[in-house]
Amino acid sequence: MMLLKRSTNKILRILFHFFNQTSLPFKSNRILIVRLDALGDYILFRNYIKCIKHAPKFKSYKLTLLGNIAFKDIAEAYDKDVIDEFIWIAPSIIYDINKKIRLSFAIKKKAFDILINPVHSRVLHTDEFISQLGAKQKICSSGDDTNMESLEELKRSYKFYDSIVDVPGTDYFEYLRNHKFIEILTGQRIGTSLNLPTESKSTEKRALQLVIFPGAGQEYRRWGTNLFATAIDSIMANSTFKITVTIAGSSTDSCLATEIISQSKNKEKIEDKTGKTNLVELIELINNADLLISNDTSAIHIATGTKTTAICISNGNHFGRFVPYPLTIANNIYTFYPSEEFNNKDNYALLNDLYKRGSNLNINNVDPIVISNKAISILNNAS
Repeated sequence: MMLLKRSTNKILRILFHFFNQTSLPFKSNRILIVRLDALGDYILFRNYIKCIKHAPKFKSYKLTLLGNIAFKDIAEAYDKDVIDEFIWIAPSIIYDINKKIRLSFAIKKKAFDILINPVHSRVLHTDEFISQLGAKQKICSSGDDTNMESLEELKRSYKFYDSIVDVPGTDYFEYLRNHKFIEILTGQRIGTSLNLPTESKSTEKRALQLVIFPGAGQEYRRWGTNLFATAIDSIMANSTFKITVTIAGSSTDSCLATEIISQSKNKEKIEDKTGKTNLVELIELINNADLLISNDTSAIHIATGTKTTAICISNGNHFGRFVPYPLTIANNIYTFYPSEEFNNKDNYALLNDLYKRGSNLNINNVDPIVISNKAISILNNAS
């Protein structure tokens, strides 16, 4: 049985190698857009898909999205009017040689005319995978080497593409980079705004709604559960208005919610909804919140898209790329860091240079009383 499996895999590799060296001769009028990064990255890009769809140079093409299955819910709920076909994968599949070959073979059979990889800070392994997908023309951003070993590695990655869109390095914020990429790609000036097509905000409320989002991909990006509990208690103790507190996130954040509730003096007033909402429901929850308090994660981009005021707690990781939000995009996001150096706007370029690859600053040095004071001020204005 094992010998048969090895023989099958060997034959598959030989066929794939042969198939990868050939181009399908016909024109399919199909474009493949590749986004294998995270939910927040997709939220910062999805409004631009319609610009590709309606650009004169692409008007006869159908769009397919090869995407991270993590954001399947919102893409299929919000973007099916501009995306004709979805292909969902777990990005880890491209690190499994046999699964990657099968996937590449299946995608190449679809005979895409154009492949677009709009990711600015790319990963070499993903670029290598993209090179095997067989589109007649592959397009990427000039990008940066944030997720590469070196600038030389970034330049080597260009060999996997036929066309490089030169995105100037003057804008650090991801949404602005996407904007410039799409303008150059389509040859058109565009003015799209970051938004999510949510339902109208609820106007019938008996209390102000505070949503807490304690999760983040890595522990160093997560503010301590004791600090969230302290902030909640301070807000509840110093407010003259009624507040409901909801902790939101995925099922993996449930342990964080449990810790926050157990450490709070207001246990009975906190509702735990971690793992109890899908992405669309989570977006509606944030949409109807009067305030979101979150780590630097996708919830902050959801708040921007729903015009919900948010407090973001960050350790400075990838400064300038995802936070702080430029006022030209959103004036409802307030970001707090563990160091005073972040408060000097003249330090912006220096801070981006220092922390663009990450930060080892301790996020728990952000004072919960500073957060609660800001939250009370925001909620006062909302009451």
